[in-house]
Amino acid sequence: MKYAPTPGMRVFVYYNLHRKLWSIRALEGPKKGLVVARERWVELKHVVPRVSEAGRQRVLRERKKNVHAGLTGTWEPSRGLKGVPVDYRTISYNPLTGPKFYYKDTREDFERAERVTMIALEGQAPRVLAHSFIDATWPCENCHDSWSYGGEKFQSWVPAEKEAQ
Repeated sequence: MKYAPTPGMRVFVYYNLHRKLWSIRALEGPKKGLVVARERWVELKHVVPRVSEAGRQRVLRERKKNVHAGLTGTWEPSRGLKGVPVDYRTISYNPLTGPKFYYKDTREDFERAERVTMIALEGQAPRVLAHSFIDATWPCENCHDSWSYGGEKFQSWVPAEKEAQ
C-alpha cells in the first residue's frame, strides 16, 4: 500500500480474520472508504465503537463472520513495543452475545475511550486495550516495571498525577 494514514486522520479499524492484522480504513482524505494500512499494533485517540446492526443480523442469520463492527478514532503513530499504560481495560465484541462492545472484566458496555491500543501479535489472540487517562507525553518519560505479553517485553507507564499519589 502506497498510502498511509497521517497523524490525526479519522479512521475505522477492525480485525481482519484472514490476514490476522488490524485493517485501517480511512474516513477522510483522498482514500476515504478504503483500507489504507494493515498493522499488528494500532493506536487511536477519541475512540467510539461502531456496530452495524444489519451486519450483525447477517452474522446471526448466516453464522458466518463479516466486517460489521470496529472502532473509529483519530489515528496516532504507533509506539510499537515501547509500552502500554498500566491503567487500561480490555474490551471485546461478540455478535452472538450482544450488539455492543464491552469491557471483558465486568461485561459493562464500552461506549468510548480517550485512547485505545489494538494489538495483534503473531500467534496470539488480538487484544484491544482502552485507556482511561486524558493525555500523556510519549515516548513515556515515566516508564518503569517491565512486563511481557506474548513473549514480547513491555514497559509499564504511570501518569505523573498517579505517581504523585
